[in-house]
Amino acid sequence: MIRTKILSSLLTLCLTASGLPATEPPMKIMKHNVKIISLSWNTPRADEYARRLPDLEKNCPADGLVIEINGKARIVNGRKFIPGTRTPMGKIAWKYEDFTDVIAALKKVKSKKFTHNFFYTIPCPGDIDWMSDSDWAAITNNYGLAARIAKEVGMKGILLDIEQYGEKFWTPKFKQSGKNFEEICTIARQRGQEWGKAVFSQYPDIVIFALTMFSSHNGYRMVQPFFNGVLDVMPPTAVFTDGHETEGYKANNVIEYDRMLRDKFRHFPKLVEPENRNKYFTQVRLAPAFYLDAIFLGRPASWSKILNLKPGADKLAFFQRNLFAAMRSGEDYIWLYGERACWGEGRVKNFFTRLETTEPGIYQMVENLRCPEKIDVSKLRNLLGAADFKSGLSPWKFWQIEENQKKVAWDKNRKGEKYAENDQKDMKLLGNASVQNGELRIQGTAFSETYQKVKVKPETIYLLRVQFRHDKNSHGACWIGMGYQDKNNIPLTRTDKSDTWWVNRSTNGEWVEMNRLIMIPPDVESASVRLGTGGMRDSDVISFRNVWFCELPPK
Repeated sequence: MIRTKILSSLLTLCLTASGLPATEPPMKIMKHNVKIISLSWNTPRADEYARRLPDLEKNCPADGLVIEINGKARIVNGRKFIPGTRTPMGKIAWKYEDFTDVIAALKKVKSKKFTHNFFYTIPCPGDIDWMSDSDWAAITNNYGLAARIAKEVGMKGILLDIEQYGEKFWTPKFKQSGKNFEEICTIARQRGQEWGKAVFSQYPDIVIFALTMFSSHNGYRMVQPFFNGVLDVMPPTAVFTDGHETEGYKANNVIEYDRMLRDKFRHFPKLVEPENRNKYFTQVRLAPAFYLDAIFLGRPASWSKILNLKPGADKLAFFQRNLFAAMRSGEDYIWLYGERACWGEGRVKNFFTRLETTEPGIYQMVENLRCPEKIDVSKLRNLLGAADFKSGLSPWKFWQIEENQKKVAWDKNRKGEKYAENDQKDMKLLGNASVQNGELRIQGTAFSETYQKVKVKPETIYLLRVQFRHDKNSHGACWIGMGYQDKNNIPLTRTDKSDTWWVNRSTNGEWVEMNRLIMIPPDVESASVRLGTGGMRDSDVISFRNVWFCELPPK
């Protein structure tokens, strides 16, 4: 039965001296979901991964690495052949025994930090005929083995870089084939199906990290029908990422990342066959890219010019804003690409440039965005008053809807509102709120908010940290969010909805800590931190404590 009554009450403050129970369950930490993947010319090879791991764990702010995996070299047709990263799309088939040593070595290496690693593959040598079944038998064999190896060594999947470094793999010559464009596309879709079957049969829940997919702007004719073929046979357990490489490299403001997400849902589906669109919407994920050399080293000049970074520009602040925006729009991953720019020790002396050397503080800045739950707030200034609720409620304000939904009940601390205390004597107020033991406790409300307004800087990143819990056996909705006002104190209702989070009920009375990074929208003068509850029974209690709202500087 739908509950029709809306509970409301005037705030009552109750300060007690007793402490928290000694048997309180351990606090849970809500973690950020979007992962950072590092790919570079300095990417580790499998045979050096164990040696380089300590340096990379210390200096690379990522959740996963792209690892180059190569098997034993052998002589094929009188020439040296190395199965692995640089030879999957060719006429020569790999053998599992080529990789037994490297598989054993990778299984021994465990990293608590890099839990989202990928097997690096490129479309080389690319000297194949799309019409040749034997050529494609070798390719499907190789990618089936790549998927098997990735699964065996605990990787998330395969990284698929589609750029043509060798032969023109994606642009076959139509005249030589004797086929027209439509016939070629039909063949490409068939090859995608064969490729997908080989991969998914070995690793059904694989992540295929394509640096570009339907976002490809390179004129590669076979990319779209090929990926449609892969989607044809893709099981519901697998995931594809579209790395949006070109647009990611060119993005020079935060709006570009929202545009990528719009393109993913609005424009790219036109390239997907109708029967595959449900899979596309549910299993293909946006993963924006960054070109570190263009941002921090000014090379290559053509890409750096596109970013339009003026001399003397704060590159770290630029990167922080864009990285935040990418992580907000990215659905599972974002990725950082470097050529000479690298995080740890360079593989070749005097060739690579460590980013921490050119931009001191960059590692910690990225770590803060990657793991906001680890930010040491003691080093930051909390903009909120009475954030620990130990000295009462003010300057927090409280309101809830009156039973007949025609009036709003405000607390005594709020002056000058339409419904003052004297107007509330005829209102039916059933819920209550109190401050006890450093906690804000809300009981029995159907819709209420406790909020505090502070001055903020537009297009600046802030950390919001809140601890909350449901008393044991309590129910009810709980949300935490932001409201924004312009210089005339007018609410900007179109922007605040994107910064509201409904949080799951804590089931055993344990405290849960939520950490969210927020970028203040343009034209905002002040922001309100909002702690909301609703849909509660008379006896239900939801509590809040230790609320932090801090500006997060790049350094």
